[in-house]
Amino acid sequence: MFVVEIPGYRYLDVNQAAIDNYGYSREEFLSMSAADIRIGKEKERFLSEAPEIDPHETFNRGIWEHVKKDGTRILVGINASDIEFEGKKARLIMSLDITSQKEAEDKLLKSEERYRHTLDTMMEGVQIISFDGTIIYVNDKLASQAKFTKEEMIGRKLPELYPGVEQSPIYQSYQKCLNDRQPVHFENKFEFPDQSVQTFEISVQPVPEGIFVLSADVTAKRELDEKVRLLNEAIAKSEKRFRGVIESSHDIFLLMDANLNTIYRSPSAKRSVGLVEDNSAEHRLSRVHPEDVPSYNQSCERVLREKGVPVPISFRFRHYDGHYIWHEGFLTNLLEDDAVKAVVANLQDVTQRKLSEQLLEKSERVYRTIASNIPGSAICLLDENLVYTLLEGDMLEKFGYHKSDLLGKKVTDIVTPDREEMILGIFKRALAGEQVRIEDSMAGLDTMSSYIPLKDDKGWVYGIMVIIIDVTELKKAQRELEKLNLSLEHIIEERTAQLISANKELEAFSYSVSHDLRAPLRGIDGWSLALQEDYGAQLDEKANQYIARVRSETQRMGDLIDDLLKLSRISRTELKPERVNLSEIVWTISERLLEENPGRNIRFSITPDLMVRADAKLLAIACTNLLSNACKFTSKKEVAEISFGQTRYEGKTVFFIKDNGAGFDMATAKKLFGAFQRMHRQSEFPGTGIGLAIVKRIISLHQGDIWAEATLGQGATFYFTIKDKS
Repeated sequence: MFVVEIPGYRYLDVNQAAIDNYGYSREEFLSMSAADIRIGKEKERFLSEAPEIDPHETFNRGIWEHVKKDGTRILVGINASDIEFEGKKARLIMSLDITSQKEAEDKLLKSEERYRHTLDTMMEGVQIISFDGTIIYVNDKLASQAKFTKEEMIGRKLPELYPGVEQSPIYQSYQKCLNDRQPVHFENKFEFPDQSVQTFEISVQPVPEGIFVLSADVTAKRELDEKVRLLNEAIAKSEKRFRGVIESSHDIFLLMDANLNTIYRSPSAKRSVGLVEDNSAEHRLSRVHPEDVPSYNQSCERVLREKGVPVPISFRFRHYDGHYIWHEGFLTNLLEDDAVKAVVANLQDVTQRKLSEQLLEKSERVYRTIASNIPGSAICLLDENLVYTLLEGDMLEKFGYHKSDLLGKKVTDIVTPDREEMILGIFKRALAGEQVRIEDSMAGLDTMSSYIPLKDDKGWVYGIMVIIIDVTELKKAQRELEKLNLSLEHIIEERTAQLISANKELEAFSYSVSHDLRAPLRGIDGWSLALQEDYGAQLDEKANQYIARVRSETQRMGDLIDDLLKLSRISRTELKPERVNLSEIVWTISERLLEENPGRNIRFSITPDLMVRADAKLLAIACTNLLSNACKFTSKKEVAEISFGQTRYEGKTVFFIKDNGAGFDMATAKKLFGAFQRMHRQSEFPGTGIGLAIVKRIISLHQGDIWAEATLGQGATFYFTIKDKS
């Protein structure tokens, strides 16, 4: 591609393809005119054929002969359009080397002796079709274009190869030439059975055998033509359009003068580093990271010395808000280029890439640290081609390897033939995204190996991490444990028998407590009542108080025996889980408590329909104890407020019963759920001290937890969880 000044045809700009093809440097081109790459009559023809061209259209200038720097002559096809370039009237010339195409056309004119060889080696597809439609010759190129082999095509007809082709323009053009015996030349897009579409330039000539078909796949050429057309349109646009493209780019563009002061900054620069209030080189240097200043200065000094040579640069630049941004790119000295007259900086924000590299380096350091500090282990990293990229750990030496033996080598270079099938099978599973763990034996050691796929953000596996741990001692211990388990089974059988015997004794004791202890207590209570009724009038007030105290303590002892029996029975109860509406249980208990306390103002707040799968009878006992306690400890409040609900704690569903009563000191909360433990004096709030122990047993049977939070004088909240028994 060339841009020449009109008139005079002096080169204003050339692209890299022109430099590569013609052999002249950019500086040499810019000192020449378009006539200098022509000689003899071609130069005269060029100077005489210089028509005015419509700037809105591309003009075909035909085929010309050019001369390269080394004297080689080439044939080129020329398209041109007039443009405005840097304020000058100019012409954009697109040059396409068609030398090889012309040579191929000349070969067709060779003698009959070379005819078939020429056809076979042509870059275009060739086929000869007989009058009855049978293919009697194809060359290799045609077979490739048709997506068949030559053997599959010769002797067959097109409808046999492409069912339905009779309706296509190609087939109809072949028939027309067969019938009319007139040449046909056309271009056509052909859709193959696999739904791919290619564009062919086809020439059909009548020959004695039938028709001769020459086809050229011009799909790429048409795409190139389209690109050239779009390029011509882009070049013809105004400088404003060009600036718009630059300013919408994510890359950072800077233009600097000979003192490296900024004369243009693309908007992407502001997006990357924030506000820059000073365009001077000194201010820009002050925002470069101190560690990067030496290399930054070296790049700046080098670009001023080396003209036209891209100089790499990498540095961190302080953002307006204080953090640093990584920039990488090139500086190019184009101060002597009339079209630019500046030092051009083309930079990219590579902060994320640098952070990723740092994270990767940190990860590798972590792997090395872990493997180096865990005796009897090894960590290996392999890429997707199963090449070792990192190895750490003392297990390598136990296996008889050194890092240098493995780094950079593939698994197949190391694994022994007898293990290759197994090991490659494991790696194949890991590359498919599966984490594989195996137990193995290597070099006389028992090992446990994990093959972990390493995935990117999109889930693609880019490598594998292998962790190998020496479990020889563990295996030995397991074998010893198996022996121990055999002896333990006998011990467990003996202990089970002892436990059964102890349970029977406990049941006998419970029966004795329930019947034998109650009889004396009933006697004490009965004789005390008889004494009071028969001789109460003869006793003074203090003696009557003593009798009342004896009866009260006797009844309290009876209550204590009842609670102990309840606690004993609950410990031996078998759970019968079912779907339970805990809110309805609490509602029933609250109704009963309101009936038992008719003179009190008690307000219950119950969250409806809180469901749980558990033993309904045991939960009713637990909730009765908790709600009764709430009623008891709010007895001194004018308005008692008791609430039941549900919340979340550490990811678990938690139920709670809360009151505004007496509360307790959290310093004594550890003994709250023990038997006979009390937080208040008997004279303040009477009770046996067994209720919360019963609640604790019931919650433990459900594999749940219970705890309390309270403030003295401001109430208490009891929380409990129930493990789902589904």
